[in-house]
Amino acid sequence: MTTLSTRPVPAATAARQQDPERTARRTFMGPLIVFLAALSIFPLVFALLASFTDFKLGSSQPWRWVGFDNYVSLVSNPEIVATFGRTMTILVVALPVQLILGYLIAKVFYQIRSVPGAGLIRTLYLIPVMLPEIVVGLLFGYMLNSRIGIVNYFLGALGLPRVDWFGDPSIALFTIILMIVWQWTPLATIIIYGGLLGIPGEIREAGQIDGAGRLRQIFSLEIPLLRKVLGLVVLLVGIQLIGTFAIIYITTQGGPGSATTVLSYEIYRQAFVFFNTGFGSALSILTLIVVTVLSQLLVRAVFKEEK
Repeated sequence: MTTLSTRPVPAATAARQQDPERTARRTFMGPLIVFLAALSIFPLVFALLASFTDFKLGSSQPWRWVGFDNYVSLVSNPEIVATFGRTMTILVVALPVQLILGYLIAKVFYQIRSVPGAGLIRTLYLIPVMLPEIVVGLLFGYMLNSRIGIVNYFLGALGLPRVDWFGDPSIALFTIILMIVWQWTPLATIIIYGGLLGIPGEIREAGQIDGAGRLRQIFSLEIPLLRKVLGLVVLLVGIQLIGTFAIIYITTQGGPGSATTVLSYEIYRQAFVFFNTGFGSALSILTLIVVTVLSQLLVRAVFKEEK
């Protein structure tokens, strides 16, 4: 007489058999994950390899391995060092302005959150974030045009001298910063606003009972509770600031001279204008390293778990 095996089915196998939806999700997500990985990993590996060569886009000459020569040229090139400095200027100036404005406007939105029409106001306020940077560049390019711009028209009507917003090397970079702040402050605002909504009312009431004034509530209550939210804003906005490209391409193309040439625009120029693709790849890898290091330092400082 034959006996049937009654060995128990492993728990993991039983779970898969009982959850066919999970198997289906993994089946459909697999090709997508592979595609996204290839889309991200292949350009990175290509740029890394090209950065160690004298590769020139469009040239029929074979690549020649040059080792770290491109990287040595980067750190010893005063123009590249100045370009890095301009990028850091945008980061150091625009980031605190966006944080402060974003917080103040988020506080206003929080105070009027129950007012009829507050949702519509928030939606309209987010319009700059929804616009492509090219559109923002064209918009400000017309508004701040030195001859036909509406801003200079009003300055002339008030008897004030016209300003060459994009042609004056002393103010061109700060004009770019103004455009960036206008477009991306709403992003900081809406993230901080979400953080304010997440603060429990009991904590606010406890602070009021303790007699904490408005400033004390802000610095001793809200900001510590918003630490991770503010860290997220710094991370997202900081990466965007370092990668600023389209606005500069549309308005100044790095000029006048090199007054608004930043890392992302210099990478474009080296790789696709001068066809020094190996050198441009090295600059892109160096920029990636800088962004990664700064991001990791921020994550470790802000998002570490308190013991």
